[in-house]
Amino acid sequence: MSRPIRFQPEPWCVFFVTARCIQSQFLLRPSPRTNALIIDVLARALKRSDVKLFGLCFMSNHYHLLLSSRDAAQLASFMQYVGSNIARELGRLYEWRDKFWAHRYHSSIVLDEAAQEDRLRYILSNSVKEGLVKHPRYWPGVHC
Repeated sequence: MSRPIRFQPEPWCVFFVTARCIQSQFLLRPSPRTNALIIDVLARALKRSDVKLFGLCFMSNHYHLLLSSRDAAQLASFMQYVGSNIARELGRLYEWRDKFWAHRYHSSIVLDEAAQEDRLRYILSNSVKEGLVKHPRYWPGVHC
C-alpha cells in the first residue's frame, strides 16, 4: 500500500494528528513516569521544530494532537522526532522490543475555525466519551 503524500497548501495550516500503538497495546498507559517521558519528548520536539501545539490527548493506546507547522517538512520532522523518541523511551521503560506504532501517524488538515473548534472539543472529551472519567481533568494521562 502506498503512503499518502504529505502536503501543506500554505504555511501554518492546522492539522489534526493521530497515532496508534501496535495491536492497540496499552503502551501509553498513564503513570507519573510515562507522563513525564511524553511531556519531555514533546517539549524537546517543540523546541527544535517550527511547530505550534494547540491541543493534545494521550490515551492508553493512541494519541491526538492539534497543531500547525510552518511547512510539511517541519511537521514531518516534528512527528518523526515525537514518534521515534516516545517509542524508544517507553519501549525501554516497559521492556517492549517489538514494533511500537501500528502505522505512520495520520494527519488531516483542519480547514476552518469551526472545524478547529470541533477537533479541540473532540480532544478535550476523549477520556470522557469512552466512560473512563467523568471530566477531562480527572484523566491521569497527558491531556491539555
